[in-house]
This record gives sequence, structure tokens and C-alpha cells, in this order.
Amino acid sequence: MGGAGGPIDLDQPAPAWAHDETLTKRAPDSNYTYTQRIVAHKLYPCSVRPDLRLRDAIKDQNVQSHTFIQLDTGFNDGQGDQGGILNTPLVNRNTPISKMTLRMWIEEVIEDGETILQLQYEQVMFFQFGFGAHGGVTLWPHIQVNTLRKKPDEPADGGCPMKA
Repeated sequence: MGGAGGPIDLDQPAPAWAHDETLTKRAPDSNYTYTQRIVAHKLYPCSVRPDLRLRDAIKDQNVQSHTFIQLDTGFNDGQGDQGGILNTPLVNRNTPISKMTLRMWIEEVIEDGETILQLQYEQVMFFQFGFGAHGGVTLWPHIQVNTLRKKPDEPADGGCPMKA
């Protein structure tokens, strides 16, 4: 992460200046003061890189293989926009989604000698909120990250312990 004074290592605690309570008075317009609100937050560093939760979820796993899938509604490789987003009328009228990106990893994890299917994903949708009478808009990212595992197949009888 770039920021005040150069790159910030997201695997380390926030820099000391992030907790300097006098910074807003000493340098109210500095890049440090702006960045301080971000790196001093209790959810830092996941607040700036939500995908770190995915990395941390598999750090002690034996991931044998993976398939990576990436989708981006803003893809444009010189041929014009390819794709888009269809919204429901209510969403489209109040907070249209202007862009969406999705990254998925379908993983085979070896655990106790068995192969387990696991899905990790990061999805970011940009909601467009209108503000003011002059038509100004703000893009607000809605970020979702998760690690999911496939449940084992159930027995043919449904696995119900009580039978008639």
C-alpha cells in the first residue's frame, strides 16, 4: 500500500505515526493525516486489502491445486466495453451498480489424506449513490470475501438417523 512516506508493509503493524494524536493539528492537510484515518482503523490491514483474509485462511493448508476465474464488467481491451450489469428496477433506480469485479479460486485441499474442494472468492460491486441537487455521484464499493468448503456427500438414504 502506498501512502505517506512510501510503501506500507501490510504484514506489519501500522506505522507509529498512524497513532499520533497530534498529527491532525500539526499537519491537517498532509498525506500522513489523510492516510492516518485508514491505517489506524481497527480493521487495518484488511480494510485496504480484503483479500488478505483469503490468504490468511489458507496459510496452513495444503492446497494441492487451484483454478482461477476472474470476471470484470469494465473489461476493455481496445474493442469497446464487453459485458455489463443488469440490475433490478429498484436497485437501478436508487443505487445502480456501475462496475463489478469477481475473483474466484477453486482449490483442492489435502486434509487428513482426503481431498476437499474449497472455493475462495472476492467480489467488489460499486454502488452509485446520487448526492445533492447538481447530480453528483459517489461510487461506494461493496466488498465480499469468503472461503467456502463443499460439504461431504450424504448417504443415499439421506443420512436420517430416524427411520420409519
